[in-house]
Amino acid sequence: MKTINILFGALAGMALCSMPAEAKSVETDGTPMKVMSYNLRYTNKIDTAENAWAARRQPSIDMIRDERPDIIGFQEPRADQRANLVEDLGDTYGFFSAVENGADPKQCGHVAIMYLKDRFTLLDKGHFWLSPTPDVPSQPEWNATDRQYRVTIWVHLYDKVAGKDLYFYDTHLPYKWADNEARTECVRLNVARMKENAGDSAAVFITGDMNTSWHPSDKRREGLAPYFEWMSGARESAPVNLNPDTYSFNGFGGGVPKDSWNLDHIFYRNVTPLEFNVVSSEKYGVKYISDHYPITLTLTY
Repeated sequence: MKTINILFGALAGMALCSMPAEAKSVETDGTPMKVMSYNLRYTNKIDTAENAWAARRQPSIDMIRDERPDIIGFQEPRADQRANLVEDLGDTYGFFSAVENGADPKQCGHVAIMYLKDRFTLLDKGHFWLSPTPDVPSQPEWNATDRQYRVTIWVHLYDKVAGKDLYFYDTHLPYKWADNEARTECVRLNVARMKENAGDSAAVFITGDMNTSWHPSDKRREGLAPYFEWMSGARESAPVNLNPDTYSFNGFGGGVPKDSWNLDHIFYRNVTPLEFNVVSSEKYGVKYISDHYPITLTLTY
């Protein structure tokens, strides 16, 4: 334990040295926390053998138990998968999705949040649709060709360990290459809602499959700009990146990996990043637990 504390102390020092002046003023209690974003790949009949959810379910659960993130933002879990997550992890984690908040399961956006019950108390929760009419069931407009219901969910949590509260958002943006205007407007809406709900001083996170990378060669990257104007990206700012050469999308091994495959992101505000990781281990029983690797950020605040 002493070695771990020394390590996190050193990492925290590195993080503070690398952050801009405004971020250096953030007070931390030295207690690390880990958040995760995980697109677990929806139940799909075309996925067979070890790519099928039936084969990936236990490896996914084993990965979560091994990583033990404090909060997880999921993308794509269908009703059966949401039920599986609650069945397998419900003793340890609280669960929230738009369905639990009254949304029609066909319009829920298929995102979910889980949080450690022994660490957090749920203070508030909510969801909104990524559209010009976010408070009623609706699909993205803004010239979008992606005709799916896109939803952002959020929880307001009290951290019993740190003695502070935080806001955690989870989302999944339109996926088609042509929908950059829609992605940008979705991100602007997310930022506006975070500002409205959390204000300027609270710890805030948003996780998700944003369906674009921040690489300079990615023509979709401008869609992420509103996040970077108000927040920091974990991949880009953490002083330690444990797996820098692995992209978060893997396509179950299909295709040639490229810089634009870092589709999954964790953005944060008013915390000190320590370590970013792409969880690409094959030790859980299948080569790929999803067509996306989970990503994590370890931090203090």
